[in-house]
Amino acid sequence: MTPLSNNFDLPLLEATGRQLAEEIGSESASELFMCYLQDSPGRLEEMKRLLGVGDRKSLGILAHSIKGSSSIFGLSAMESLGHQLETESETGELERIGALIQELDREFKTAAPEILRMSSELAAGA
Repeated sequence: MTPLSNNFDLPLLEATGRQLAEEIGSESASELFMCYLQDSPGRLEEMKRLLGVGDRKSLGILAHSIKGSSSIFGLSAMESLGHQLETESETGELERIGALIQELDREFKTAAPEILRMSSELAAGA
């Protein structure tokens, strides 16, 4: 398993999973985690494409979306990076934006195994 980054908050992810399970049921919570896990790589690739074509507006919209969805799952580091990207997309240097996208990608890859584990545990009714 990938070592957790200093920014990854496993207890918060687990608490969020338990809270979602209480609110909407374990199966639905598991499905939400899986949707996030499946959608995020495509969003990150789209961010890289948008950076390449210099589409700051669409990049900002996508960063806002990632920020919001990450906050739902207690992924505070990804939420923060999404916020920074949203802000930087307006006037920041493209090099800085690219570095933030890479950091967001690394953070997702760190979190992904734990998101999958959480989804599996919720699906099993744990």
